[in-house]
Amino acid sequence: MAIEFKKARQRKPSNREDYEPVTLRLINDEWTVTHEGGVKLSEDAETAYRVLSRLVREEGEHQELAEVSRVAPCVSVPRWKRECDAAGLLTERRRWHDKITDPLRKAGKIGLARNRVWRLRDHREGLVG
Repeated sequence: MAIEFKKARQRKPSNREDYEPVTLRLINDEWTVTHEGGVKLSEDAETAYRVLSRLVREEGEHQELAEVSRVAPCVSVPRWKRECDAAGLLTERRRWHDKITDPLRKAGKIGLARNRVWRLRDHREGLVG
């Protein structure tokens, strides 16, 4: 079933991305949301994604994930954060969620659950289980 809401009375430039299209799924009694793209990523978010890609390739552990109904190679969020910190992406001024994970999730590039992170590309392109 698809539902579309066209009116967004509260939309303004500062909150426009709150009104971007999303896909909601109910899988194993858990709701997941995938943003339909169109989110421009910062250089830091792109770098964090490259760090994640390297970690998944080198250290990823295949785990069954209800969020994607498949097995996907994952790494722990703390491990990813340590590597991002080593790459100079984390400072006291930055907020990890706002600057890195939220934009990557909205762009449909990563999945996060139970302190694990994975690339959604692996799931979409059939690179996993």
